[in-house]
Amino acid sequence: MLYEFILIFHNWLRWIICFFLIVTILRSLNGVIKKKDFNKADSFFSGILVGFSHLQLILGFSLYLFLSPFVNLELADFKTTVSNVMMRFWTLEHPTMMILFVILVQASRIIVKRSDDPLKKHKKNLTFMLICVFILIAGSTWPFSKIQRPLFRSSLEKTKIYLETNNNLERLS
Repeated sequence: MLYEFILIFHNWLRWIICFFLIVTILRSLNGVIKKKDFNKADSFFSGILVGFSHLQLILGFSLYLFLSPFVNLELADFKTTVSNVMMRFWTLEHPTMMILFVILVQASRIIVKRSDDPLKKHKKNLTFMLICVFILIAGSTWPFSKIQRPLFRSSLEKTKIYLETNNNLERLS
């Protein structure tokens, strides 16, 4: 029950992160084009993005390390996991890219805060956030990606079927 709740919340939280990432990019792009100051609103939106990204990372770690019924199975047979596209994605690629995403979001915030020139703040922030977009696209599931999941998860029906199938296969062997 907790696994299902955290996984669904983790899925929906990505949309909040995407929203604030887009807002942050648009504000920085506007700041670069119109040569505006990096103001309190810019700082607020990037701060919110950092906060939600950290929350997402904590949820992801709790799923990965404690709650997921898959990770222990996948890590037990690492050779098979690496050769299977879906298992490799969820066990290695997704966590690695999402950790990198959070590191870059946080690094951007720190570097921008230390910069004095408003135009440089917007340029640095824009550069980091655009890199983050590519990492987010590569590290998450989308309708066009090799691993497909619902864009808005509301239940774990397919996960339950997968687990039941694996339990039945283990009983047969």
